[in-house]
Amino acid sequence: GSYDQGYQVIYNYEERFNNDSWLKSSLGNKSVVSVAADSKGRLWILTLKDGLYFYNPSSEYFNKVEFNEDIDITYAFVDKDDKVWLTSNKGVARFKVVGTSLKLEKDWPLFMPMAISQDKDGRIWVGTMGESVYCISLDDQLRTMKTVSAPFTFTPYCLPLNDGTVLSASFDQGLSLIDGAQNHVRQLAIPQSMWDECIERSVFVPCCMHQTSDGIVWIGTLANGLLKFDLTTNTLSKVPGAPCLDITSIEEDANGTLWISTQYGLGKFDRTTGDFTNWFADDGIGGNQFYDRASCTL
Repeated sequence: GSYDQGYQVIYNYEERFNNDSWLKSSLGNKSVVSVAADSKGRLWILTLKDGLYFYNPSSEYFNKVEFNEDIDITYAFVDKDDKVWLTSNKGVARFKVVGTSLKLEKDWPLFMPMAISQDKDGRIWVGTMGESVYCISLDDQLRTMKTVSAPFTFTPYCLPLNDGTVLSASFDQGLSLIDGAQNHVRQLAIPQSMWDECIERSVFVPCCMHQTSDGIVWIGTLANGLLKFDLTTNTLSKVPGAPCLDITSIEEDANGTLWISTQYGLGKFDRTTGDFTNWFADDGIGGNQFYDRASCTL
């Protein structure tokens, strides 16, 4: 405030968010639907209508990836060997990185794949529409793993756990534990009273999951916010305080803090205190609405 010139607002968010002006200008007015980082911190960025881009933050090299045929890519993932996996209307495909281009190695036709993950033994897991998830073994064999018995469901994500197993979450069907080595699936019997307490609106619609080093699994849902699942005690509970009840992604930083993106705002969750700090568009995060599972750690 001043004596004769009114007042001026000085924002302090420039050092907290969007400090990569090159990346911001390159992706201006583009909807980013997926982002994945390789072991060197290079990014593969998928947009809704403008295709796939490669970005090297250290050199600020930004390039659109061209394909020989027209495919509708929906998700991007980078495995432990820095190979790029893409889901599309045609299924799942694995590519070898050649410079800043991609060379197709192998593809698998699957119906409506939604997301990809990799367990500690190197197996690839694909969540899809329907009753099953899919496992691609180290020798590229495709296995079907039926996790639930319901014709109208989907599994948006399979979470590799610290012990080598995989946790799947399916629409309106709860959680299943998968042992990829033994080819075994077990649906977890969580008490109905816990489900009733946690799912107050609509039904269980999982979007994303993350396991912290203490073994706790954090589940982001649509309409019912953030949930906390303890595998050792088989207990499910609500975690209040997120900026919005529609959770889209969960990431953990080097300090163990969880970053929760939603369909209205970004939250930082301190697991030691149980407190949220939330930011919105006016705080400089660039917008309020985040896309499902469109996040990564560097």
